[in-house]
Amino acid sequence: MVVPISSPALSDLAKNARQAALHLGTLSTADRNQAIAAMAEGLTAAAPDIIAANQADCDQAQAEGIATPLYNRLKLGESKLHATICLLYTSPSP
Repeated sequence: MVVPISSPALSDLAKNARQAALHLGTLSTADRNQAIAAMAEGLTAAAPDIIAANQADCDQAQAEGIATPLYNRLKLGESKLHATICLLYTSPSP
């Protein structure tokens, strides 16, 4: 499902992500590293669902004739998700 940019749910998610990022910046290094590890673990556990949902979004976007550059930005393959997860695991907070 492709969610319109103006969707209230998407706007709320963006606001919540920003608030969480600001809060993360106030944590001690140990707590921040623990939070980042929890994010990586959550992404790892949800990876099959994330990939499946992204594929559904990509299929719908292609059916609607999305431009190739936008499609390429939307597409999240397993390797891209895995790289993101690895980055979280290997990038301790300074």
